[in-house]
Amino acid sequence: MRSYSRLYLSCLCGVLCASITFGAEQVVLKAEPIGKVEKFQGIARILSGDKVTDVTAIGQVVLSGDKIQTEQGEVEVKYNDGADLKVKPFSVISTVEKKETKGIFFKTTEDARRITAYVGNARFKSAGEAGTKKNYLQSPTAVCALRGSEADFGGNAVQTFLNLISGDVAIVGNVIRAAVPESSITFANQSTVFAAIRTAAATASQQGASPLVIQTAVLQATMAAAVTMLQNPDPNVTTAAKVETVVAQVQIAVVAVKQELEKTQAAATAAQAQLAAATTAGDPAAIANAQAAVTTAQTSLNQVQTTLNTVTTTMNNMITTANDSSLSPAQQLNKTTTIAEEVKTTINENVVNKIDTTVKETVPVVEKAIPPPPPAVPYENQ
Repeated sequence: MRSYSRLYLSCLCGVLCASITFGAEQVVLKAEPIGKVEKFQGIARILSGDKVTDVTAIGQVVLSGDKIQTEQGEVEVKYNDGADLKVKPFSVISTVEKKETKGIFFKTTEDARRITAYVGNARFKSAGEAGTKKNYLQSPTAVCALRGSEADFGGNAVQTFLNLISGDVAIVGNVIRAAVPESSITFANQSTVFAAIRTAAATASQQGASPLVIQTAVLQATMAAAVTMLQNPDPNVTTAAKVETVVAQVQIAVVAVKQELEKTQAAATAAQAQLAAATTAGDPAAIANAQAAVTTAQTSLNQVQTTLNTVTTTMNNMITTANDSSLSPAQQLNKTTTIAEEVKTTINENVVNKIDTTVKETVPVVEKAIPPPPPAVPYENQ
């Protein structure tokens, strides 16, 4: 009996060890290089995909969708077409470059660059006549289609400021045409996006922090940014924000399945240890019980692994749909929402420990307008 049990244990250990994988690699929205860091000083970081990293070197690549957060620091980005962006202190600014489909019956496409100021301020200078992109400067409360070459812009979730240095602009929403107030840590801390990125950075810096916990914190910051844009007055922007919210929530749910897989693997390993101890002791009853526990653990492990493989593939298909420039924003939303429901159903039917798959579209409530920050002490080398 002991010899048989040892053989059983050896074979089962091999099966368990070979069975756990994390499925297809998780992909993220539109991760194409769009520029590089040209200058930086002070503390700054980039939220990119499911990672957050400090800005540490000239030439550091900036991808479409990246969110640059500055503390007491600045970052200057040179875009691939020659345009420039200067992110001022205590700000969160992102840039998305992609082809956008407009119209319903007679569709047209344009090569768009959307620079979003979630909080704080920045200066943008286009590539001039050499540029081929339609530039939009936007915030949670406004969209400015820039028909010029240079502007300062920014604000918060309540107010948007624009100081057009040259050219013209078409505005959707309420914009204060004046010098953009300097930001401050007090001002920035009122932004849910700024706080979420800070939390993600703090999580990533913790020694021994689980990569999956870090991914969750980063994706939560991404979702916070998307939710903030749900109040924008431009329906194209809000629809795109809903797509990003759905995608981020599904990505968070898939990471939760990966965490569940780790827990299941730990339970399987514990069952193996019990079987090994029972086999060493030569106790037939204990061996039988341990073998049953290992079999149960293996069944659960296989189920979670299969679920992870399925939802990862489905999620990647959803992200491909979200990036499909041949679809209008409304079509992208309809299709991604349908796919998200598939992911939710698959998880709920196959994972015992329930995972939150609710697609959150709640806009943060602002009880009163946030006043612009007081004039700040001039930042050196500004």
